[in-house]
This record gives sequence, C-alpha cells and structure tokens, in this order.
Amino acid sequence: MGLYQELPDNSYIKKLLLGIDDAFAERFLQMKKNYETATDKEDKRMYRDKLGNMFWELYPMIAKMINPELSTAKRLFLRYGLVDLRNLSPEDQKFILDQPVTPVDYETETMFYADEWLQGIVDGKIKPSAVDETEGSAATPTQTAQIVSGKQEKHIALLQVEKGRFDGFKEQRDKTLHDLSLIFEVLREIHADPDADTKYEGVYSAEQSKALDEIPALHKEIRKINKEMGLCARVMSKAQEALDELQMESGGGDGGGTAQGSSSNQESLMSEVSNLRQMVKMTVGRKGNPFPLLTSGFLPKESRDYLFKGIVRKKLNQWLALDPEAFERVYKGEVMNIMPYMILLPGYGVTGACWEALDGDNKQFGRGRVVLPIFTRSADLSLLTGVGDIRWQAAKEIASYYWMEEGLTGRYYEYYLEAKLKGDLKTLFITDYLIWMTKETQGVQKLEQNARYVFWRYVPLPQENKIKLSNKGYYYNQLWEKEQVWRQNKNA
Repeated sequence: MGLYQELPDNSYIKKLLLGIDDAFAERFLQMKKNYETATDKEDKRMYRDKLGNMFWELYPMIAKMINPELSTAKRLFLRYGLVDLRNLSPEDQKFILDQPVTPVDYETETMFYADEWLQGIVDGKIKPSAVDETEGSAATPTQTAQIVSGKQEKHIALLQVEKGRFDGFKEQRDKTLHDLSLIFEVLREIHADPDADTKYEGVYSAEQSKALDEIPALHKEIRKINKEMGLCARVMSKAQEALDELQMESGGGDGGGTAQGSSSNQESLMSEVSNLRQMVKMTVGRKGNPFPLLTSGFLPKESRDYLFKGIVRKKLNQWLALDPEAFERVYKGEVMNIMPYMILLPGYGVTGACWEALDGDNKQFGRGRVVLPIFTRSADLSLLTGVGDIRWQAAKEIASYYWMEEGLTGRYYEYYLEAKLKGDLKTLFITDYLIWMTKETQGVQKLEQNARYVFWRYVPLPQENKIKLSNKGYYYNQLWEKEQVWRQNKNA
C-alpha cells in the first residue's frame, strides 16, 4: 500500500492530492517524508530543495483544476502554499483558516490572491502577463488572446474615462443652466426702481441690469461644455464600435470561438503559473527563504501583520495619505488615480516588486502590476518597496527617452551623478523612498539634502503635512519657502 492510500480519507493533504497522477503523488509524499524525517543537516537541506521544486511541479497540476467551486484544500494550496495542516501549529491553523474566502468582483477589484488571479486569467477577466513574441514567428493562441484582450481593455478603459468626463461635463452644464435660470427668475420680477427717473413698473433695476451682464459668460460656458460633451460622445461611440468589432473577431458574435478560447485560456493559465513562480522569486530575493510550503517553523514571528487583503488595504491607505500622487496619471489635463493590480503571493518574501509598471497595450489607462509576499517579516517594508518600485518604473516609462532629463527620474538621476553614488539607480531610489516615507515625513532627517529636495518636489506630501514639517526644522522650512517662491513665479 502506498503513502497516498495510507492517508485518512478526510485528511487535508489527501483532498489536496485528489485527482493528481498517482505516481507523482507518491513521489511527492515520499519526498515530504524524507525532508521531515531527515536528521543530517545537509540531507535536510537537499530534501528541502527537492521538495520545493516538486511543489512548483504540483502547482500547475492544481491550477489546471481551478474553478469557482475548487475544494478548500486546493484553494489554500494555491493561495498560501499550504500542503499539510499538520505543518501548522493549532494556533496557526486557526489563524490561516479564519481568513475569509469571499467572491471576487473582477470589474472593481484590484487586489487578488494567487488563486483569484489565476481564476481571472482562465475566465478571461484579467489579461495574462505579457509573453515575449519571437521575431518572425507566428503568434501563439496565448499571444493572440493577449493582443485582443489588451485592445478590449484599452477601449473599455477609454469608455469608462470618457463616460466619467461626460457625466462631469453634464453636471457642470446643469449647474450653469441652473445659474442661468436664477437670472431669468430675477429678470421676471416686475417692480418700480426707486432710484430710476421714472416710477413706471417694468423697468429693470440696477441689480437686474447687472444680472443681464452675466448672461453672455454663462452662454459661452454652456456652449464650451456642450462642445466637450460632443467630443466625449464621439470618442465613446468609436470605442464602442471598436469593442463590437473585437467581439466579432474573437468569436463572440456567433459563439464559434468557445473551444479555441478555452484552449487559449488554458495556455494562458499555464504561462501565468510560470510567471507566478518568478514573481515569488522576486519577493524572496537572493538571500531570502525560497521554500514555498507553508509551515509554522518558517512563519515570521516578528509580527502577525501578514499581507492578507485587509492588512494591505489598511496599510496602503495609510501610506497613500502621505504619497497621494503615487498612482496618478494625467489625461487631457485631468488627473486620474489608477490603482495597480496587487497580487498577493504565497511564500516568505521580504520585498514587494513591480512586475509591470504600465500595461503595454494600454499605457494611458491600464493598470500596472505589483507583487507582494503574504508571509512577510515587515508588512510596511514589503508594501513600500512595491509602491516605490512601480513609482520609479512608471515615471521612467512615461518619460520614455527623456527619463534621465525630466520629472522624478530625471531629477533623481541628476542627484545620483552629482553625489557620485555607486550601485543600481532604481535600488537606491527605492531605499531613499523608504527613508522618505518612514522617516522624513515624520520630521526625522535621514536623507542627503539634495535627495530630500527631490522627494519634497516630486513625491510631494499633502499641503498640511508640508506646513507641519516646515515648523520642525531649518531644512524643511527652507524647502517650504522655496516652494512658495516657485508657485508665485509659476502663477505670475
């Protein structure tokens, strides 16, 4: 009798391995047993590495089974790397199992556990991560699906943005029309003007004559707003036409693309599983713990603030209150806040990382992608390194060829050269971003003076925070005064 058959039918690990090839399940269980029973340090390290590799062989096997009714054992494996409940203490078991599993609204949600992310990929709700196309070769079904999905996302986002602008303009027009109606009400009033030469009723008073002077400006404003609404309407119409055409191209018009779409989605799913492994490596780094199985022995004890969704939302809101422009982009002179996708990964990672700063098919409106390790030693460190990374990468991509000359990246690069710093530019920026957010924003001076200027100017705090800092020290006060001069010259 094999190790799998010896497991109790109601055991977590047996439910996890249900449906997996028998030979692989046996090898996996044997390797797990070898690791857990090894006493020699070198043998244990060897078995641990082999078990970790087998974990990533098992991961796509489980991912292929993903569906909304996926068993709890398989879902927790994909989400947290949980292989065996016996690897967790009773306290940790309760802690993990008490985390909520709730339905995901892919239209509004931007934060996903690994299983939710993969479900979105296979359902076509999330565009797969970019796959490099070999020059001269025909596009694979996955690449074709990505191209179509990218175009669809772009037009959908454009529709949403322009609809928001249209509604905003409509609200402005309604307000202006209301102001105009108030003037007409004033003009309808019939009375004698006591200051006029004649006492006959019906002659406009001085106040009514003044109200008349406001009509041309309001008329001009209404025409201007109506023109903008017309432009928005034309953009929305073209975007909708393009979406309808893409729907027909993808087989949505006659239902003939179901089988191909399913095959393409499965290919995309397997590609994304491979990407997830690379994402986990990014969060672990060279010196971190790459072991992917969830066990109490490796769970960080410094804090229980692991990066579950609730903690990420809470801490992200706290930090974005100090860096409100982190995810801002400008479209037609208007500022938009576009939250990136945040993928919460299993494993014992240390840092967050930017996987994709801007959507390659939709740089104007598309969401970037930040990866975060759930079981981190420091939630704030992991979160801020991820935000700092995407902040740098997005600024660099938006500036394009001029990234060494313009904006945040240009000014920090200038500081890098002037200070004769050594090392990777982005890494140094992220380190300084951490110091800025955790120390300098609290009035603790840790940055070099010129670096502090870069962050004061290009990673700006809210006005009230700047005023508080200006009262905490000479350098902050100097920055505040220089900013006032700069604003006066700008508005002059």
